[in-house]
Amino acid sequence: MVEKFLLSETGNFPSISEEVSNQINVTRERCYEGLFSIALIAPFQSGKSTTLNAFADGREVSPRGLGGGGIKTSACLVKVQNPHKSREESVKITWRTKQDLLERLDEILETTARSIPNSEISRRLREISNKEAEAETEEEAKQYREEYLSIIDFTKPEGKTLLEQAVRKELEEYENNPAKGSEGVQNQLDMLRFAMIVLAYYNDPMLKELKNKTNFEPKDIENYLKFPDNFERRWNKCFKNYSLNLTKKEFTLEEVMYAFIEEVTYIVNSENLKKLGVKIIDCPGIFASKYDTLTALQAMQEASAILFLISGNKQLSQSEIKVLSMLREVGYGNKVFFSINYRNNPKTKTNKAVIDTILEQLQQLGFKGDSQL
Repeated sequence: MVEKFLLSETGNFPSISEEVSNQINVTRERCYEGLFSIALIAPFQSGKSTTLNAFADGREVSPRGLGGGGIKTSACLVKVQNPHKSREESVKITWRTKQDLLERLDEILETTARSIPNSEISRRLREISNKEAEAETEEEAKQYREEYLSIIDFTKPEGKTLLEQAVRKELEEYENNPAKGSEGVQNQLDMLRFAMIVLAYYNDPMLKELKNKTNFEPKDIENYLKFPDNFERRWNKCFKNYSLNLTKKEFTLEEVMYAFIEEVTYIVNSENLKKLGVKIIDCPGIFASKYDTLTALQAMQEASAILFLISGNKQLSQSEIKVLSMLREVGYGNKVFFSINYRNNPKTKTNKAVIDTILEQLQQLGFKGDSQL
């Protein structure tokens, strides 16, 4: 009851202006309604999902990396909040549309799909893409885009065959790439997994039936966002002998459901969330792919605040600097707060020199340092 009393008293101070009082009242109403949201941002496998689960009293509502088996490019938002009125728990799933999936597959395979040897379809894609780039109006560009996507439509035999050819070509190039252990190449491999899953399962009758529903019980979907056991070993078999049938043989629909989910909102009874009065949003990795980046940016734009988890090494990593620089560039810097992940680097907590170095880097990036970091 103390939290509710404090919320009810906010804004009732005679010394503040009417404008500030109104802003406080809007924020207070957001807290009451669970609309005050915090976007959780961090480099891949830096404790982001673990932190979200801690907010939810330790319940695993967001999948963790599981020893390197996580996927950087799932682009799935996971939101968690306390029930507003009733104590009933539920989960709402927003499914990716066919248009979303087509755009994502084009991002992954566009270069390869346009360069299949002796392919009339590839030639048409190149031609339409050039026309779209040269279009004089947005409406004209939109028409070319629609024509382009209709050609790579994976629900049609012609489009599906082309995309399968593109996947095979990408996998061949991956095997022959001397830099295949690099982060950039591994990110592309993650995206190829996504493409293989969509091509294998989009027309699955069970998936079609599930997509008719939006509301679920938490226990019904607990495996939808978890990463499969023996993830890398099973995928390696698919990469070496690519076929849609093998993908379906190695992975059940439940294990790869994440590819078809755009957003999951958990309504759970949590003492932590009840005290905070907020909705926490686990954002996908920035720069993992264009799609992931846009999804994360949209979530951050709508969020009331952004909590950036710093890995806690001796200094900010290059990936952290890259993300923070972008947040400043897009104008989100004024609502970013920082937290250091001491779990992976416990010595950092008592190492003032490391904290001072991180604070100095943040200041150089344009963020106001705070000794309470």
